[in-house]
Amino acid sequence: MRFNFLLTLPLFLSTVLSADVVESAEKAEKNPINPLKVTVNVTFPDIDSPLKMTIFNRKLTKLNINLQNNEIGTLGLDLVGGALWDADHTKIVRNLSTVKVHHNKLEPEHSVIIPYTFTTDIYPQDVILELGLVATDPTGSKVSHTLFKGPLTVADPPTSIFDPQV
Repeated sequence: MRFNFLLTLPLFLSTVLSADVVESAEKAEKNPINPLKVTVNVTFPDIDSPLKMTIFNRKLTKLNINLQNNEIGTLGLDLVGGALWDADHTKIVRNLSTVKVHHNKLEPEHSVIIPYTFTTDIYPQDVILELGLVATDPTGSKVSHTLFKGPLTVADPPTSIFDPQV
C-alpha cells in the first residue's frame, strides 16, 4: 500500500504544478492595468484642436466617453473618475470628481456614451489627464480600467478690460 502511494505522489505533484503554471500563464495574458475587453473613445466636444488640447481654469470641461463592451458577458458600470498628474507623471496635481454611471449594465457588443465634466483652478501648466472606470466584470469581480491618459495644457481664460468679472 505504501509503495503505491510513493509511485502516485510524483504524478500528483506534477499535475498540481502544471496546473499552477497554466493558471499563472492565463493571469499573465490578462493586462493588469486594463483587464476589460472594451473599446474606448474619448472626445472633447468643446476643444477645437486635437493637436494642442487646452482647458481653461474656472471653465467647465466636457468629455464624452464612448465605451463598447467586447466581453462575452455583461459588464456592470459603477464609477468614472480622474486625476490631473504633473508632466512627469510623478505626483497628482488635482483629483477630479468621481461620478456614478447611470447606465449600470452594458450588454456584449453594445456601446454607451458616458458624459463627464470637470473644472480646474490650478496654476497654468502642462498636465496629464488620466480617467478611470470602476466596473464589475462578467465573473462578478470589481476591476478598474484606464479609459484615457493624455497630455493637456491648463491655461487661464483670456481676459479683457471690458469683462465685468475683472
